Amino acid sequence: MSKHGMSSEQASNKKRNGHKREQDWHRTMNPNSSPLNVNYSGSSADCTFEDEIPESLSKVNPDEKGRGVSIKSGNTLQFNLGSPIPELTSQDYVVGKNQKGQTQITHGVEFQAQVESLRSRAFWNKYLKKGDWLAYYDSEEQCFAHFSMEQVIDILTSDKFEWDLLDTGRIKGRYCRDNGRKEAIVTYEYRKKKKSFVLGAHGGTCGKKFIDILKENLPYYQVAVAA
Repeated sequence: MSKHGMSSEQASNKKRNGHKREQDWHRTMNPNSSPLNVNYSGSSADCTFEDEIPESLSKVNPDEKGRGVSIKSGNTLQFNLGSPIPELTSQDYVVGKNQKGQTQITHGVEFQAQVESLRSRAFWNKYLKKGDWLAYYDSEEQCFAHFSMEQVIDILTSDKFEWDLLDTGRIKGRYCRDNGRKEAIVTYEYRKKKKSFVLGAHGGTCGKKFIDILKENLPYYQVAVAA
């Protein structure tokens, strides 16, 4: 298992916690509605605003009229997991070892083409935009912070993120701070144990750091979780 990976038990716990967060959000933001039917498909928005979108949230992005919400929580944020992402890895990818004996993936896609994809809105619309809004549950503050997904994609496709290809074949998205410091936040990598590829802000507390970056750069609407 990659040092960034999770055991099956950890993954199951995270999934259960994710469904609980969806129910918490629905109870908080749709207080007059019936209990939430949890979306288990993973292919559509986790939740939806059933009443009017709160005025304070509308001010975050007045042009956004969509009601779909993607719910995230925890220190690790997973954007996409499973088969190789074709914009980044061909079906003819090769798994081997580098000189240090580490698992090495040869993607079969030129790095320049990979970067062009990672800098395109179409890429993130496909692999991240599971809703019109991103709602992050903060367990310490017991609240949801809401961001416009369009604005989140603005950050990922901007010069604030620099993309590197490591010797292992892992792709790192480094956030470039104004003081010149660069911090690895987003990772695309191959998970040998499960023979799958994962894209996300994972490893350590990269998910939480990603949300902090959004708060530093974007307007957002925060609301306490309903009891």
